[in-house]
Amino acid sequence: MKANLLSVITFLFHLCSCGNVEEDRDASESSRTPLDVSLDITNINPLTTNEYTDVMYGAFHTSFFPKNHPFGKITDGKEEIWTHVGDERCTVVFLNYKEGVSRLNLHILSSTGSEIRYYERKAEDNSGWKSVQERPLSQSSEISDGTVGESDVTSDDSVREERKSQPPAPSKRRLNLLSVISRGSRSNSYHSERQFEEVPPQTPVGATTLSILDLTHPDASICTAIDVNITGILSRVYIIRPKTEVKMIISGNYEIWEGAPKERCTFCISFFKNGKQNMVLLRTKASFKLCYKFYKFKENPTNCVFTKKTGWYLSTKKYIEKINKLRIGTVARVSLDISSENEDIDKYVLTVDAVGGLVTRYYATRNGFVIGQVSYEHEIIWEGKANQACFLAELHLNEDIALLKLYLRQSELFSSCCFKKREDEWKKIDYKTFDRLLDKALVL
Repeated sequence: MKANLLSVITFLFHLCSCGNVEEDRDASESSRTPLDVSLDITNINPLTTNEYTDVMYGAFHTSFFPKNHPFGKITDGKEEIWTHVGDERCTVVFLNYKEGVSRLNLHILSSTGSEIRYYERKAEDNSGWKSVQERPLSQSSEISDGTVGESDVTSDDSVREERKSQPPAPSKRRLNLLSVISRGSRSNSYHSERQFEEVPPQTPVGATTLSILDLTHPDASICTAIDVNITGILSRVYIIRPKTEVKMIISGNYEIWEGAPKERCTFCISFFKNGKQNMVLLRTKASFKLCYKFYKFKENPTNCVFTKKTGWYLSTKKYIEKINKLRIGTVARVSLDISSENEDIDKYVLTVDAVGGLVTRYYATRNGFVIGQVSYEHEIIWEGKANQACFLAELHLNEDIALLKLYLRQSELFSSCCFKKREDEWKKIDYKTFDRLLDKALVL
């Protein structure tokens, strides 16, 4: 009996200390270094690659995501398409096929920067794959710990889960909106050490597209990503662009969420711990049903088979307590006058964007400050309750319209409220009206 018990204990210890069963079955895969992993687009290895296929607008679309290590080599059977040079690595591959033409988009990262490399093969051409374009991504955008990124519509309904650098001395700065419009570019008024890469738009503004949102490398055609300090918690808000349907959320090599048929993500916030994404709040929509989901990143450094694998997991209990544990410092309230283009970078950061003839200002709180009152000159537009605060204000302007959306937190609830300026007075509107008016303004 003692011998049998000792054997069982020894066996369990071996499992926890030596890795999981899948790794033991394929020692060659587990011993690979990151740059040894190859992707053959004609023969997918399920141990190293996740494959997703869809059909949109008469074209076949396939996405390849590495599971544990990025790709160091891409092949089509025996034909070599791309192989890494130095520390280059491929983090995702998109394959499109339509009317006899196949096209590959490789997302390449290295210590020197990021880029998308494009390859093409025509059915009538026997010469194989050809490099047709190499376009660098925008350089890493330096965003302060208090800048907010573009986020999707949050409804007026209260949102529940369904369930680094030190700033310089406070200063004032005036932005020239006309110059921003003429450049058609984005302006960040304050920079800090923390960075994230924003991919330039890959689809025309106004065109409906089904998309995969990578929270670590947000595509500017899918969303605007802005860092913000939400009641003392370093966060990033992703504002989904109009006519964009996000069907999957990933963070680097890890999948967070994949929507069911007719389900899409319309809003996302990620919360940071020690500079890394630790928690994510999503709002999804299917038909007329809104759902709020909260995910937490969990690590399994020992690869023990009795614990969950490293990755993102849906959390259903005490999520607000987990968020509050990320708080740094104290929280203080500040007033915001959106009629002014001045900013106090010790309290909030102003980011200006110009898309489709519409100028957008994002006021993002930082350093533990929250917005307790929003005004336009002498008119008070919104004033928060004792336990309610605004962490991001989104203001859209052109010659004909002014639209305002405030992103709010009240205890464990996340919500938003929307306003439109009618003549000389600001009036509250529902989020559906806000979306409709914003969409119309962008089309114009």
